[in-house]
Amino acid sequence: MKVAEPNIWRQNSHIVWERANKKKLPEGWIVRHLDNDSLNDEPGNLKAMPRSKHILETLKDPMIEKHTREQVSRGNKRRWKIYREKKMQQYDTYYWQLEIL
Repeated sequence: MKVAEPNIWRQNSHIVWERANKKKLPEGWIVRHLDNDSLNDEPGNLKAMPRSKHILETLKDPMIEKHTREQVSRGNKRRWKIYREKKMQQYDTYYWQLEIL
């Protein structure tokens, strides 16, 4: 929502929360939608919290936790593959395939 000129914008949920609670949103805080519907800006659906607490609550969601674990797993597999490829280039083969003189 545009609140001033020139081009000063604020999120509608922040404005609704501030009007309902009659105080300014503290610096570094965000407004969380309790039903996870970002279009539902009813005052009862909004909760202000520090960004760190918001991240912790978001990570408690089982679907997000599962997705995060899958992402980490994919990343680890990718890093391991790159590491093996570099070793292959370095030695031209695996150590157990080397011919011992």
